[in-house]
Amino acid sequence: MASTPVWTIGSLLTWTQDFFAKKNIDEPRLSAELLLAHALGCSRMSLYTQYERIPAADQTAAFRELVKQRANHVPVAYLIGKAWFFSLEFSVTRDVLIPRPDTETLVEFILQAARGRAEWSGPAMPAILDLCTGSGAIAIALAKRLPTASLVATDISAAALTIAKSNAELHKVSERITFLEGDLYDPLARIAAPTLFHVIASNPPFVAE
Repeated sequence: MASTPVWTIGSLLTWTQDFFAKKNIDEPRLSAELLLAHALGCSRMSLYTQYERIPAADQTAAFRELVKQRANHVPVAYLIGKAWFFSLEFSVTRDVLIPRPDTETLVEFILQAARGRAEWSGPAMPAILDLCTGSGAIAIALAKRLPTASLVATDISAAALTIAKSNAELHKVSERITFLEGDLYDPLARIAAPTLFHVIASNPPFVAE
């Protein structure tokens, strides 16, 4: 009779990487690491300091369910509830789109423009509007890098704004970002005094029409 395999952290990672590769999952090794770290409640790096550890049965079961969903092409970020953008961690749910690495070029472009403008260095400068903020990734990344900037972020989804506000609090920039619910520019009518924005940024969700 064949013996039952012993599933260590190392063997789980190796098997899952191969399984994801056969399923044509993007970045199979990274997906395996993020899901296993989430199931174990540890960091990715710590997986490699306990490579021979045998996870508890409930942890293995939780990991197995995550692997099953990922094999059906559910994004890792939705499975673990977080994503990274501009070296910052963001909470994400299905109420928001997952921040994409290519959007970081938009943030970098704005930062480069700000560095070249002495008139943007005063208090509450520059004034930035982020349309369709979603998780708040663009606005929050800019607020972190431009400590004197004031920002307004709008979104038509109340659920998305709840996530964005939570992320702003996480990164301690909520006092400098005004979140408004509504379609594109419409919420600006609720601001007491008209605002001149130096920058209008947006990476709206993809739509069919």
